[in-house]
Amino acid sequence: MEETPVPLNEVLKLLREASLRSVVVQSEQEWVNWTERSSYKEWIYVVRWSDNPLMFTFGSTGGDGRRLRYSGVFNSILIGRPDYRVDFIMMRKIFGAPKIEVFDYDRPTDDRYEQVMRKLKLTHPWYGIKATEAGDLTKSIYVGFKHSKYWKSLEKETQKVFEEFMTDVYFGKLKHPRNATRECYWGDTVDAEFLELANKAHLIPAIEKVLELEFPKKGFKISIKDVSKIN
Repeated sequence: MEETPVPLNEVLKLLREASLRSVVVQSEQEWVNWTERSSYKEWIYVVRWSDNPLMFTFGSTGGDGRRLRYSGVFNSILIGRPDYRVDFIMMRKIFGAPKIEVFDYDRPTDDRYEQVMRKLKLTHPWYGIKATEAGDLTKSIYVGFKHSKYWKSLEKETQKVFEEFMTDVYFGKLKHPRNATRECYWGDTVDAEFLELANKAHLIPAIEKVLELEFPKKGFKISIKDVSKIN
């Protein structure tokens, strides 16, 4: 992980220039409340993980804001298959809860998002982490994760099984058992049905333990313990 020369305040200034308003949200409920008050429902968010070294990520979301809501930045709820969810969960374990600032726009955010990418000279929306693509990004985060106090507090056997998941499945680009032309990795792999079909169901308890999530029970699309948080 490394610092880059563009200060965060320059990025925030660029985002504020065309935005209607901005807000700092610290919980899923605060984010839901904000999305419900928005008239246009077009946002760019900045997730600030660390000030020293400076480390943040950014992205865009619209509609009901689910790209941010289910990203793993607030909690470990298993809904959908966002590619950055495991990254966000590991970052929370390393640095704690981040500061999240959201910018509200009255038009699509693609141009403003690309402006930020060009300013930071990045090929991915993560600042302060050396990586050329998503797989390398997660590998860098995973190295830091395994040096965290949280990781060291886990039982050795749990660590061993989770490492098997990351090596053989998350980064493994396994062929989908029902479609040999489809490779499954990143967000696709954190799925109980896929793991069972790929004969990797034995990894589920360790994944749940390390990432502090619960795979949906059969017949449910979301975790039983998280239903009250979503409704």
